[in-house]
Amino acid sequence: MKFIAQRLYIYAALLSITSWFLLKLFDVEETKRTELALHRSDFYSNGYAKVEMDEEGQVKNKLIADKIIHYSDDRNTELLHPVYYSYSAGSKPSQSAPWVISAETGRLAADGNDLQLNGNAVIQRAEATNVKPIIIKSANLNVQLKTGQAQSSEWSELSSSAHRTTGQGMKLTYKQPIRVELLHSVKGTYETK
Repeated sequence: MKFIAQRLYIYAALLSITSWFLLKLFDVEETKRTELALHRSDFYSNGYAKVEMDEEGQVKNKLIADKIIHYSDDRNTELLHPVYYSYSAGSKPSQSAPWVISAETGRLAADGNDLQLNGNAVIQRAEATNVKPIIIKSANLNVQLKTGQAQSSEWSELSSSAHRTTGQGMKLTYKQPIRVELLHSVKGTYETK
């Protein structure tokens, strides 16, 4: 009888320890679920366009996306297929070639200035009066909208007319004065006349 009582005490102790361990295990998972639930969207839009005008009513820049999701906790906005247009100051959109920056996905920070473009990204400007066409292919671009700068640490390719230059890392200032810099391992092919 004493042997059976000892077994019952051992089983009860094991059952208590197991129950306590399972309770702690599920308590930790519940805490994780609560923390993850705090980062949720407060609104979204399929088909998005934001246009900013200058003092004279001319389009200064435009941001469009197939879809956006805005998050209330950090006030960041996720974008699907974002395309950003930046027009030259003092020129009408119909008369100038805008800089067009596009990517697969993006994130616009709460400050409305820091646009992180993820995946393959393309920066281009079409040919216009006194302007040669240019295409820059890169990935994972960081674009500062107010200062007109874009940069990437990824492989980049710059094409203009028959010229092609590649390198690791790229910095671009697309507002006056325009400047493009490939940072490392720069190679190029140039057509001569």
